[in-house]
Amino acid sequence: MAVLQKAILIGYDKLSQMIESNSIDEEAVYFLSGKDVVNAIKKVQSPSVNLGTKLVATDITKAPDFVGQVAVDNGTIYIAESTDGPGSWRIVQLQPNDHL
Repeated sequence: MAVLQKAILIGYDKLSQMIESNSIDEEAVYFLSGKDVVNAIKKVQSPSVNLGTKLVATDITKAPDFVGQVAVDNGTIYIAESTDGPGSWRIVQLQPNDHL
């Protein structure tokens, strides 16, 4: 069992600055407020893709536009493993979560 030695309540902007300057204390556990977590999620940048492509495809008979592209076809969810061709789509299989 690990014992918490150092806990720090920190703001998102300060934590971001520390990450960029590589001054994170690896022994510490950092906590953000709920408000900071929500703001951090809003600041997450979307993937760098050509805006002319669709983020969600509807035709899995065509090659994906980019790796990680999602497709929904007849109620089945697919994700692009590569852009090599129509065979690059992989079915996403959802499994029930029996514990929280």
